[in-house]
Amino acid sequence: MSVRVYAQKQRTTERARRESYEVQDSALDELIADAVKVSRKARRLSAQAEAFLIELQDDRL
Repeated sequence: MSVRVYAQKQRTTERARRESYEVQDSALDELIADAVKVSRKARRLSAQAEAFLIELQDDRL
């Protein structure tokens, strides 16, 4: 294998690796965004549940 062919394979391999990392980073960004949305929704639901429980306690008194 000539040095030229080896160098071309190395560049191709490095390019593929970088593109793979970019795809992984993009997927990770999407997962983080989804996790933030779920966390916000969970906080809202928790606050609603707390308000509901407070109303129940007030109704019992």
